[in-house]
Amino acid sequence: MRSVLFAILFTAVASAAQAQDRMIWYSFTGPDDGRIALNYGIPEGDTQMIGFSCKPRSGRISAGASFRRTLGVTQSSGRWLDKSGAREPWPVKLSLQWRSRSATVDGEGYFDEPAGSGTSVGGELSSRELVMIAFAASGRIEAKALGQTVKPPLADKAMVRRFFDACG
Repeated sequence: MRSVLFAILFTAVASAAQAQDRMIWYSFTGPDDGRIALNYGIPEGDTQMIGFSCKPRSGRISAGASFRRTLGVTQSSGRWLDKSGAREPWPVKLSLQWRSRSATVDGEGYFDEPAGSGTSVGGELSSRELVMIAFAASGRIEAKALGQTVKPPLADKAMVRRFFDACG
């Protein structure tokens, strides 16, 4: 799951606060696997705050966001460990919501190596979840994990609808 989810959603998730003034909502199709992505971040850059991807017509959305809280404290054999010694990926609940619509998925957390801190959290859900329908209609979405909330600005509704139409 990591290679698909994080390669498309987060080439790397760097310090979102430092680059937030350059972030935009943008969409692209992956050159290798044809996955479609919708991200809020810096296009062709390392910094992504929140993102979504899917295989066309699959009806499944991979969702991910970057959070400032850092779970990884040390490395061993190329993998990050948390303070209890557990290796990444760490089980993390990821909640997506807009107003009264929400969905919580069992996600995975990874240390954000390019940024040197923070945790990238991702999971999968149906494109038909009510929160995804609300996002497609409103252009608004929030992600919650690790006791923190990521709130990107309003997305272009037409761009979001095109993404969901392509995902099925």
